[in-house]
Amino acid sequence: MKVRRPRFVPSLYRPWPASTFSTPPPVVAVAVLLLCVASQARANLPDRYTLRGGALSSSYRGGQPQEPQEYIDPTNPPVLPNEVPACSVQLLEQDFAHTYGSPPAYSNFSAPENCQWNRAVLEMSASCTGEQYDRISGVWIDSVEVLRTSTAEPTPAGVFWTVRKDVTRYSSLLVTRERHQACRGGGARRRRDTLPKLRHVWVMLENIVDDVYTGIYHLNLTLHFYQEGGDQAPPRSRSLLEAPPRLPPLLIEQFGTGSLNQERLDLLVSKPADLILPVSHDKGSNEGFWFRIQREADARTGNVQIPKHAYRAVLEIYASAHGDDEFWYSNPPSYYIDQNRITPRRGNGAFREVYATIDGLYAGSVVPFPVVFTGGFNPLLWAPVVAIGAFDLPSYSLDVTPFLGILLNGNTHRVGLGVSYGIPFWLVGANLHLWLDPQSNSVSAHFLKHQAPPVSINYSNKSQNLDGQFKLEAERVAHFEGWVRSSLGNLTYFLDQQYKFRSSISIENNGNTKEVYSKAKFKTDMRIEDAPNVILARLYHKAKYPITVYTAAGPGQQGTYLRTNVSHTMYEKGALTVGSTIFLNSFAHSQNSQGWMEYKNHSVLSGSASSQQTYKHNDNGICYIRIVNAEGGNLLRDQSSTDCHFA
Repeated sequence: MKVRRPRFVPSLYRPWPASTFSTPPPVVAVAVLLLCVASQARANLPDRYTLRGGALSSSYRGGQPQEPQEYIDPTNPPVLPNEVPACSVQLLEQDFAHTYGSPPAYSNFSAPENCQWNRAVLEMSASCTGEQYDRISGVWIDSVEVLRTSTAEPTPAGVFWTVRKDVTRYSSLLVTRERHQACRGGGARRRRDTLPKLRHVWVMLENIVDDVYTGIYHLNLTLHFYQEGGDQAPPRSRSLLEAPPRLPPLLIEQFGTGSLNQERLDLLVSKPADLILPVSHDKGSNEGFWFRIQREADARTGNVQIPKHAYRAVLEIYASAHGDDEFWYSNPPSYYIDQNRITPRRGNGAFREVYATIDGLYAGSVVPFPVVFTGGFNPLLWAPVVAIGAFDLPSYSLDVTPFLGILLNGNTHRVGLGVSYGIPFWLVGANLHLWLDPQSNSVSAHFLKHQAPPVSINYSNKSQNLDGQFKLEAERVAHFEGWVRSSLGNLTYFLDQQYKFRSSISIENNGNTKEVYSKAKFKTDMRIEDAPNVILARLYHKAKYPITVYTAAGPGQQGTYLRTNVSHTMYEKGALTVGSTIFLNSFAHSQNSQGWMEYKNHSVLSGSASSQQTYKHNDNGICYIRIVNAEGGNLLRDQSSTDCHFA
């Protein structure tokens, strides 16, 4: 097996874990870089780091804090800067001090009345001052997860940031609508009464405040509603799977299929779901509405019961890695941990798969994007520009429409979630998005084909003492078929899914230098036919998630001197084909960071870092590009444009 070794400029450093949850996570597997046979003390490195002293030149002068600093995540704006919301609703204002072990913060809000809108944006404003680790956080509306985020690590001068997320796909949670008794003891009937105007919002952010860790996170959560139209709006979402485009009426006439019109197309692929069911909902839990998965055997299930007039279903999965698995893509095999007597045990190899099942049947999976939290590797790398996805962790959509032949019987069904090869711990949750037939109380469906061989993995490992070369390749393919008969017609769905993953880990210099490279590639192809070999519409999606980390360690003047380079990219492209017309959506978000630090115990004593980040989004010819450069904690360049050729 050949695994391409990435071309990357070597540097000096190794990664270390950040506390992304309030329970104290120990050093991740990359901590083996500092294990030396001649110096067992290096095996007891501090497992978490915070920003102290004069580490950030922009925030300190002579060791004294100057002013709070804004942290940013340069992605596409959900609305243009000059747009004014039609209405806004404050959901929650909360201080998260010592909240470890406490249930999520809770509040009620009312859906907007007499407000015309077609886009909803969730805004979270946050700030923190003092010393604190980064924390994971989740937001749920009526038990449905709508945002997973993490915090910036504060400084004594203070930091603040804002997360804005397009949540239009969750519209059914934000309007008064007909009640569809669908789950948890309800029947599958359609009722004429409406849902209460009152909604519920929960926010989970476990934090620890004591004599050392003084940072209190202040959060303000607001929903903004906009009325938009025309081509002036920015790209609506990350992926066509989340928000396919609305087609101009004139193009419909060119498709050559008289049975297809704008209304039918909207119902098939464009409009937001009519009903969203939380899979990982648990009212009795104080740990948030997500599953805490400790190991591979710890698969979790949620029960759902869906209306009999559902004609489309998409399972949305949120997943984040913590504790021993926070840097899963850099974990060596467990035998390497055993033979070198390394503790804690951060092994089990560098492959993870988050998968879903329906009544025990495999329903799809994804190798998650390797999100780096703001304390990861070197906190100075992410000041003030955070790593890709740190403020808005991606979710993953699995179309499970072919499975409606199993689900549409009025019974309760089990939706399972698990992490292959996982070790403690993962936070995984899911929402089931359902589209309901507006003209019928009953939809017929049949599951035709289920082909899902086990994942194929090939290993190539060799090691001697603390040095080693560990390579692997993994691949999985699946094919599902099913037909659904509704007022939209008798449609057959053909779904093909495939991913390929490869990883290379090189540990040298008696465990003091380490190079990590991994890349996940995905393809999903959904074909909708309304007659044999007659494709009504086709949704194609592909993604690539490469990451490279080269690190090394050495002695410093007052502590340990570390240097690191990190390069990672999130790339996705989607295509919607209707007749002879193709609509494209793509984005490429890349970041290169490099820096050094000297630390002692849990404190960063000094250091500097720089990063270059480029975000490009093209939504069927509507472009948004943003380029950001930072060095020494200062923004050197922050430019954006709607010119597709901007560079």
